[in-house]
Amino acid sequence: MYLGKMLKKKLQDLKIYLSYNFACLHPKEHSAKQFRKQYVLGEEIGRGGFGIVYKAHRIEDNLPVAVKFIERRHVRQWSM
Repeated sequence: MYLGKMLKKKLQDLKIYLSYNFACLHPKEHSAKQFRKQYVLGEEIGRGGFGIVYKAHRIEDNLPVAVKFIERRHVRQWSM
C-alpha cells in the first residue's frame, strides 16, 4: 500500500520508526495503523525545528486538516 510506505518514509525522515507504534507519545488507540484508517496524508506544507507539517484530510467527512509529525526527542510526555 503506497500510503503506508509514504507514511513510514516520512516518519523515518524524522528518526521516528513505525515499529514503536506511537505508544511513547500517546495511548495505543492512536497508533499509526489507526491514523491511516482515519486520514489520508498529502504533501508537505512546512517544516521547522520540531517537526514537519503535512496537508491531509479526514476520511470520514473529507475535512481538510494539517498533521504535524514531531521529532521524538522534542516530546517528554503526551497529555490532552
